[in-house]
Amino acid sequence: MAAFIRWALYAGDDPATLSAVEARQLSLLRKSQWLVSFLVFVFLFMAVRQWIEYRVWGLSVAWSLTLLGLFLAYHKPARGAALHLSMLGASVAILTACLTNGGLGSVASAWLLYIPLIAGVMGGMGAAKHWIFFTLLAFGLLWGFEFLGFNAPNLTLPAFQYWQDRLQQLMQGVAVVLSLMGLIGQVELSESTLLKSIDSLHEEVKARIQAEQKAVTAERKKTAFFTSMSHELRTPLNAINGFTAMLIKQLGQGKGIDARGEDALQRVLANGQDMLALVNNLLDVAKANESELLIHKEYLDLNVQINVLMGDLASLVNADVSFQNVSDKTLMIKTDKGLLRRILVNLFGNALKFTKRGSVQISWVTQGVWLQVKVVDTGLGIADEERDLIFEPYTRGVNQHRATGTGLGLMLSQQWAKMLGGKIEFESCLGEGSTFSLYLPREIIEV
Repeated sequence: MAAFIRWALYAGDDPATLSAVEARQLSLLRKSQWLVSFLVFVFLFMAVRQWIEYRVWGLSVAWSLTLLGLFLAYHKPARGAALHLSMLGASVAILTACLTNGGLGSVASAWLLYIPLIAGVMGGMGAAKHWIFFTLLAFGLLWGFEFLGFNAPNLTLPAFQYWQDRLQQLMQGVAVVLSLMGLIGQVELSESTLLKSIDSLHEEVKARIQAEQKAVTAERKKTAFFTSMSHELRTPLNAINGFTAMLIKQLGQGKGIDARGEDALQRVLANGQDMLALVNNLLDVAKANESELLIHKEYLDLNVQINVLMGDLASLVNADVSFQNVSDKTLMIKTDKGLLRRILVNLFGNALKFTKRGSVQISWVTQGVWLQVKVVDTGLGIADEERDLIFEPYTRGVNQHRATGTGLGLMLSQQWAKMLGGKIEFESCLGEGSTFSLYLPREIIEV
């Protein structure tokens, strides 16, 4: 039953798969086809009752055409032809009724006015235009026949004339109601589509405004970042130039390198290393954006790597800070050693940089599907307004004035962690410290 109803109202299509406009149009097409076929059948039945031979033959052809259009609509590519077949059947029926019921003076001639309306309901403005031309042509031919003296006979039996005229008027009323409903529905759908288009345009304008605001904000961050970067580069360059000039002057005076000179060389070396780190970070940003970094996995002991890095960073540890590895035991993993080292250097280095007293503790645990490497410090912590920006590029150098840095380390570390199949998350309380966690897939652990 459900399949029959779907065939009757939607030519076999599932309305759930159609847009509102398509479903409404297809429903109007099918209802109009059923109405036309039913009307032609009713008048064919009356013609048979009276046995008006010419009318029976004409209405039989008309009914056959409407039935063919009704069933042809089941095939999607043929729905345009199905519409015109139904309208052709209706037109043959109307002309047959006019030519056997008194011509233009009969009630049947009024049906010619409904042809474009019904066509418009069934197929929209395009179909209506075709049948407007037919209606004008039909009226012209009937007027021409009467002008030439050909008067169409009224073959309807007197006993049927009254009821036949009333029935035609009733059916015309039904056709008018259906046409109005269809036209009103088309207007409502047009309004609904227009409102949706307006809403869509509003959303698009809103999205573009937001995108422009983000672009402006990003541009400001970039400008501030490069301003900060120029300062970061200028500071070690000034130190290098100053200490080098002092050494040259000292050597030019024939003096050897004393303790003060050795200290100057150490400072030149330290500042040169800082500049190299800055340049490497910038190169890493370019490589990360261009996906140039390749993953090379190898076996390594996580604990050994942590201890080695702690030794390398020992010079950054303040006298009042305890720097220790809590999980001091062997754990073999298979991952990219270079990327892992870069991530841990950034996490360890940041913790030491912002911790003036207290402790920085390194540990690792397995948690569900993850291997978690934790870096817990008792440093400055992170303000609430900086939480959403912590992994953004060009941010730390702009907003963080309490320590040097470009703000690229955490952004790069997050990208590298994702390349290894993991992620970085953090918890922090301003003034109490932070906990940064590197999560790597647990399957990298070699049992």
